[in-house]
Amino acid sequence: MSALAKLKLVSVVAGQKSPMVLRRNKLTGKLDEQIAYVKAANAGEIYAGKRLKTVTDEQTGERKQVQLAKRVKPWWIAAAGDKIMLTLRYGAKTIEIAKGKNAVEVTGMDDLLANT
Repeated sequence: MSALAKLKLVSVVAGQKSPMVLRRNKLTGKLDEQIAYVKAANAGEIYAGKRLKTVTDEQTGERKQVQLAKRVKPWWIAAAGDKIMLTLRYGAKTIEIAKGKNAVEVTGMDDLLANT
């Protein structure tokens, strides 16, 4: 009897997430970035998101991951007075929240932070 015959072989299907779940996870990740952006702006700091990039060292040929800063654009627009218009974005597109409405009006950065 060979070693392969002694093994119990089974068929497995990898559990894939639905495209809807993947889009929701992407949106919540971007919302977390916007919350961090608002907190940094409220504290008077500059926020830069992080991303991983695999690079090859020219001398050794070794591949390694480095953390780089990425540009994060704000999803809000300052309006007259202390009002801020907050939009939701997916990629380059603004998401329509209700029919004909694509922004939420808040009265300052403190309101944005209060719900986090």
